[in-house]
Amino acid sequence: TTSLEANDLEAIGEKMKTTLEIKWAKAGSFNTRYVEAGKLGNPKIVMLHDGAFGASAQLCYSALIAELERDYHIFAPDLLGYGATDKAYFFDRSPIHGRLRHLEDFIDAVGIDEALYVGCSFGGSLTIRALLESDNPLRMRGGFSIAGTGGPYRTTEGLAALGAYKPDEEGAKNLVKLLVENMANRDEQIAGRLEESKRPGHWESLAAPRFRSEDFPRTMPSDTLFDDLANLELPLRLLECSKDALLEKGWSETMSKLSPQISAVSLDVGHLANLEDPKATAGLIHEFHKLLLVPDQPQ
Repeated sequence: TTSLEANDLEAIGEKMKTTLEIKWAKAGSFNTRYVEAGKLGNPKIVMLHDGAFGASAQLCYSALIAELERDYHIFAPDLLGYGATDKAYFFDRSPIHGRLRHLEDFIDAVGIDEALYVGCSFGGSLTIRALLESDNPLRMRGGFSIAGTGGPYRTTEGLAALGAYKPDEEGAKNLVKLLVENMANRDEQIAGRLEESKRPGHWESLAAPRFRSEDFPRTMPSDTLFDDLANLELPLRLLECSKDALLEKGWSETMSKLSPQISAVSLDVGHLANLEDPKATAGLIHEFHKLLLVPDQPQ
């Protein structure tokens, strides 16, 4: 295979000074690779990675897991179409809806009864959309979104730059530059993203939403995100990154005004705070989790 194998991923984990296990689950009909770390019996966290080319749970969250594993029991799956998880796309539903159903099967497969969800970028948008689902099928205690908006506030320039990715060294360098200003182990992140982006079916899974026929135009239903957030019942914390070139400035403050369940914090970093400043990001997650333990506390 041309992609990173389990022993390569564990070596990256060792560099990050974290102990973790690479595991597999059958989520519905899909083979799903995931990272598990931390201690059985500790509060559970489910981490959802970003949606850029070459993303995987391991590449996205190794450094953050190292900061959190002592106090939590962490599960981080490769989303459908990413990493070593099966490659599939549902043309009759949104990219978010199909992956939420895969996650529902995943938490059943690994036995998660309740968890705080942490998502970054696309994973943060998944987290927000999952919080709005009736009957809470993902068994969420709350959501922490790093540079994930649920869809709006993305810049035209950023979307174009992410979509222009080419699976070569220059393309991977440009991609990582969009995601972070500075980070430790940048070269490993570039190499890992490049290798993961070459997995068979990965590019096709991400490019599939662009396939449209002029003979069969689709009418997209109106998005009720803001109205739905106004009626949010579970706590949501938004982390805005002040040097983020992919999102409009001030998005988190605007969204936090929609509901008393939504709060906003910030860090002076690029798009993915979990890569650029995992220690500070972990501190904010810790703080939010403590509030979840006291339900009457303002979020």
